[in-house]
Amino acid sequence: MEITDVKISIRDEERLKAYASVVFDDCFIVKDLRVIDGTDRLWVAMPNKKRRDGTRRDVCHPLNTATREMIEKAILDRYDETMREQLYTAEEPVEDEIEDEDEAMRARLYSDEEPADEESEESTEEEPADEEPEESTEEEPADEEPEESTEEEPDDE
Repeated sequence: MEITDVKISIRDEERLKAYASVVFDDCFIVKDLRVIDGTDRLWVAMPNKKRRDGTRRDVCHPLNTATREMIEKAILDRYDETMREQLYTAEEPVEDEIEDEDEAMRARLYSDEEPADEESEESTEEEPADEEPEESTEEEPADEEPEESTEEEPDDE
């Protein structure tokens, strides 16, 4: 029997650090294994379900120590790998973001000055023309609404 795939879903809870699924021989999968932060080390808990009396019972589990160790090693190795990937990817964007922000700031300072002046001149010229029709449009509905309400009142009486 060989473990052909291990998938990890990281969690950031007090003791529960991740969920895992393990594929055996590309034909059998076991899901909902949990990576638990114990008092002295990380360990893997097998999938279990709660019984009527409130106790929990494993749904499946290895029958010998060698198999348990093989499963635990594969899951914890993949967990470590995933955590390192997350640290690596989390560190890179911080540096990239700073460089990107600096480049963006430079781009705004040097390239936006000219278009900003042109846009402000254009928008200054267009704003008075746009405002006049809007005001007249707003006044028309206001005039229509009171007329309708005046007409409805006599009908109700």
